Amino acid sequence: MTAPQTANNWAISPNNRRVYTSLVDQIGFWAVTNKTHLLANNWTLVWSCDGTTGPTNSGDNTDRIGTDPTKFAVRATAAAAPQSWFVVQNPEGVQLLFAYQGATDDIALVSGVSAGGFTLAVTTTNQPTAATSLPFGGAKSVVGTSVSADRLTHVWCSADGLQWRCAVFATSVLQSCLSYEKATRLSIQATFPQPYVGSSFVNLTNQYLNSATNNTQVTPVYAGGTTDSGVGTLSNRGWSARVFTALASRLNRLSGGRPMCSNPVATGTANGNVQSVGDVQAVFASTFCASLGGTGALAWPITLWGEKAANLDGPWAVPVDWYQVITASLTNPSQTDMMPGYEVGDTPGVSPPTPRTNWWVVLGSCALWPWKNVAATMQVT
Repeated sequence: MTAPQTANNWAISPNNRRVYTSLVDQIGFWAVTNKTHLLANNWTLVWSCDGTTGPTNSGDNTDRIGTDPTKFAVRATAAAAPQSWFVVQNPEGVQLLFAYQGATDDIALVSGVSAGGFTLAVTTTNQPTAATSLPFGGAKSVVGTSVSADRLTHVWCSADGLQWRCAVFATSVLQSCLSYEKATRLSIQATFPQPYVGSSFVNLTNQYLNSATNNTQVTPVYAGGTTDSGVGTLSNRGWSARVFTALASRLNRLSGGRPMCSNPVATGTANGNVQSVGDVQAVFASTFCASLGGTGALAWPITLWGEKAANLDGPWAVPVDWYQVITASLTNPSQTDMMPGYEVGDTPGVSPPTPRTNWWVVLGSCALWPWKNVAATMQVT
């Protein structure tokens, strides 16, 4: 296999198992697992609410949830109602809101703000709001609907606090994959001050993190269609971001342009990567490519483009330490496969002389994430 080098120092909290007792308990465990890992990696707690008691004022950063899942157990179906929630902030002032808002017990909301921050509601047990928030998780299941399966939560944070990712598995199935992270800007002329992007792949029909899910789709993009078109709403899926153009803050669907795709974004949508079967796979005569001696799979970055719409089109960014690995086989590499690699600061081939083992893990053909040999395997069941 190829051996990509990580650009960031990553802190990974793997294989956090929660034995099933209830969906409310699973959501609570997911929330406190994320909060604990974020706070350990350069994020700070802004506010929190256990659903009964909220902040007394904007300066009250009391942790009312801690590591107790039962403190994140009050669910509401709308923002303007008492619910469990917390807001954390990274060193650049970017904030993340986790709120137990949803129609059923398996649903929660995640929303990011890269400029300005959230504002407390008048009734502080209600959810905080922000005019420029980017909801990328909500109205969809986070932990899945099974009322018997254990859940495995895996959390990634860069040591500098600029990247966050989380994946939840049950019964060997990816239940949700969420991220909010600073990407590498494609163009220095771009008008957004901080290229933070969010991603939400939670519907197994449309997540496209593995091309075997739909063999016409080989990069994680906005899924399109009438049920997934709500960019900036709780029903949004795929990549999204905010951009400031024409004196306004705008929500933007993003598409992962492919090396062989001359028109990566279709008119009015971000579906341009839906191509005919074999568009990329056809360039490989076998599962592993000849240019690597017939033994390795190619890994290359994903390039994000804005949708083809007024004030939203054009180049965006490249996610850091997120690769796609496409071969002639739609099922190879497989979920949880490991790939070798190098750590940031390594001199590949010199120090160390050979790649580090289990350095990357495959969530799907289009999601190769750092693993850093933090555990022998990624547990999914």
